[in-house]
Amino acid sequence: MARLQNAGFAVATSFLYFAPFLAGLTYAPLILLTVFVAIYVLWLAANRPAIWAEATRGGTPVALAVHLVGSTLTQVLTIFLAFGLGRGFASLAGPATLPLWLPIALAVAAVPLSRLIGHPERGAPPA
Repeated sequence: MARLQNAGFAVATSFLYFAPFLAGLTYAPLILLTVFVAIYVLWLAANRPAIWAEATRGGTPVALAVHLVGSTLTQVLTIFLAFGLGRGFASLAGPATLPLWLPIALAVAAVPLSRLIGHPERGAPPA
């Protein structure tokens, strides 16, 4: 059962990265990358609640800010890479004709799906 839960969490979380790839395939505007970063920060808050208590345990929000900025920068690079790969494939094969809301909806759907599958209140989500 745990193996199935791990696979489900991985699939739900992969929507976060497949969405910018799809947006790149459609030659979406670059400003859309900020939407994907905001969705990732929402995902981080919803699926990793332990970091909020752990990072502020010393009484300073500086540790939390450093952790949040570090995680966000790492994911910004990953999102940019996925978007760039999508644009690269689109330049080779032609842009996909998908509605602009589809990649956004896919990324937004990743937040509750991974929350439901991962059960972060029981501890760390599955690895």
